[in-house]
Amino acid sequence: MSLIDRYREQLSNLSVSPEPGSDEHTKWLLHDDSISFLLGATVGNLPIYVAFGDFCMYSVLVPENVLVDDYIEDLLQWDFMVSEGWGYGFYYQDGEPRKAIFPPLDSTGTQRLDGREPVIFYRRFEGFKEGREVYLELNQRVSHILGVHWSNTHSAYCKLDELGDIKNVVDVSTSDQGWLAIADFEELELYLFLTDTAIVRVFDVTRFKGIPWSQEDLEEKEIHIEEGNSGLHARRVVQGNAQSYLRGFQVIRRVSSDETMTRVIEGRSREVKEYASFIALDWKHGVVAECSCAPADLGNYFVESDLPFQISPAFFRPEVILKYKQDPDKYTVEERTITCRGTWSVRHDINEARQVHVYLRDLGNLPYEEQLYWKSFNEAPKAGISQRAYKTDFLAEWDNDYDPLSSLKQILGNFPLAMQFGMKRPIWEATDSVNPFSRLAYVVTNSSKEWKDQILELSRVVVDRFSKNDIRKVAKALGCDDPALGSLKLLRTCLANLGVDNEVIMEIIGPLETLWQLRSDGIAHFGDSTPDMNLREHYASLLTSIDSSMRLLAELIEQEYFDITQDGQILRLTNAESDRGACA
Repeated sequence: MSLIDRYREQLSNLSVSPEPGSDEHTKWLLHDDSISFLLGATVGNLPIYVAFGDFCMYSVLVPENVLVDDYIEDLLQWDFMVSEGWGYGFYYQDGEPRKAIFPPLDSTGTQRLDGREPVIFYRRFEGFKEGREVYLELNQRVSHILGVHWSNTHSAYCKLDELGDIKNVVDVSTSDQGWLAIADFEELELYLFLTDTAIVRVFDVTRFKGIPWSQEDLEEKEIHIEEGNSGLHARRVVQGNAQSYLRGFQVIRRVSSDETMTRVIEGRSREVKEYASFIALDWKHGVVAECSCAPADLGNYFVESDLPFQISPAFFRPEVILKYKQDPDKYTVEERTITCRGTWSVRHDINEARQVHVYLRDLGNLPYEEQLYWKSFNEAPKAGISQRAYKTDFLAEWDNDYDPLSSLKQILGNFPLAMQFGMKRPIWEATDSVNPFSRLAYVVTNSSKEWKDQILELSRVVVDRFSKNDIRKVAKALGCDDPALGSLKLLRTCLANLGVDNEVIMEIIGPLETLWQLRSDGIAHFGDSTPDMNLREHYASLLTSIDSSMRLLAELIEQEYFDITQDGQILRLTNAESDRGACA
């Protein structure tokens, strides 16, 4: 059962009236269960708005410095509706109307709540049927400070936690049965700390046996309820054995220490962070040893110590990367970095023994749970760090060695356009996403699933992005269009009719057709097209040939092979005819 469902169940139970005249009904009118609900919902997941049957609750942010002296009697006088936000109108001064903007809570019946900040606003868009006609909106200042955003999928204001997972900070539930908003109190504490405020929850619970209130002339008994240090104060009025109401407020203050909240402001976790230890190459002492990745247990070049260097590498089985490649919406795996959305990143590389290696300093920057995951793949080094890492990280030199994946991403990211009928048009085009190649990576293990996933991704990125319509325009201009041909065969036909050498055509089209065949013959249709060879090497070789293919095609586009004049002629052929005429 979800958190929202548990609270809904509790509130539903509070609304169930026992048989009138029974002992249970008499007890029910005393509101002991309502008070228990309020007292039990002050930490953890905190109800901040309730409109459920006859149970109403609303939360207001109030400065701590006004909750002194006679504040209890003052707050017990509260009398206002749920705020719908800022308003405007007139007020009169010296008999003259004055225009004004009114704050959300400008007339609450109590000085200490007037003009204060609601946590939630009740918004209404009359007649709007395309979305939420009536909805709850989190105070924008609170949402900005807490870094939360509304998610329709989660029906909550959400943020990312330190592991990059979506965390519900304020859950919202709306239905015919009732409305409910629940906040993560630990998250709200940051706002309370920054603004020196407390939460004042005003509440009103009415109970009756079906007769409208005050239409029976029955004896009333009123009692003031004060629950010790809980901050709850209320008036309970019972009218005979027929009806009653409980009306009051509850002050909820921050419980975390100033020290803890300072850690949060500094971007650190609430609790003191834990650190794992790893088998690492302690090259400062020339040994392979178990080393902690805690910053306090690592040394550097500038301070003399007997501690291992921060850039001591730890080594891992290559399977450690598979988790991240299988969840591309959450993780971005690039040649030398793994990034978790909005939270952490770690540098890595792969040595000659196909081990992934990471410096202890970078492991220490990971959340502790993530460190434990890496630790499960940790092993002793079988070789040193990669030549690339040595060159860039220790010699501070550029790595200019050819890398097919980097090269392919570079040419695709800057792929040229053809000029057709006076407009620039794509023969191949990248997607309009921020990082269209974020899922494209090397195959690092001999896993057939990893290989198949990357073949599909490479095909999606390269083959699927050919613009069949714009290639067909070239074919029509050349007089070789065939509606039955797909983009690759149509491209081959165009290249042949443009007079491109057969060897060049094969170097362009061959790798693309190989990639498409690997995808369509087996992978995309659940067949078994996995080659019987080293899959890492096979994929790296395919990347190299695809890179060469796309670079050759880009050169032809830049040389105007696919340009079409305003009158529908192939520009290059037209220029060639002109050149021959001039020579004659």
